Amino acid sequence: MPVLYLLFPTQEQQFEYERYRADDFPSGRPDAQSASFMHMGWGHTDNACAERIFLALYLEPEGDYGPIPSPAQLFPTGADDAFGHFLEHTDTRSLPETFK
Repeated sequence: MPVLYLLFPTQEQQFEYERYRADDFPSGRPDAQSASFMHMGWGHTDNACAERIFLALYLEPEGDYGPIPSPAQLFPTGADDAFGHFLEHTDTRSLPETFK
């Protein structure tokens, strides 16, 4: 089932895209947005990324969503971005201190 995750990594787990982007890395969506890399460990470690999940939105795989929207419709700006507004104003008061 398709799912979108909202993660709350710690500052130590985030790396600025602009700073760590390889010179020959192709331009794309991260260049047009505020992007970060997330480092959560490697090898035989716990799934630290899963421990940072705050919200999971499950999408209906059988849904009839019509034609694919344009990028401007998928990623609106400012006041037109209802989903972005929702995420920005999500109540984080119930989060454990380690997520804040």
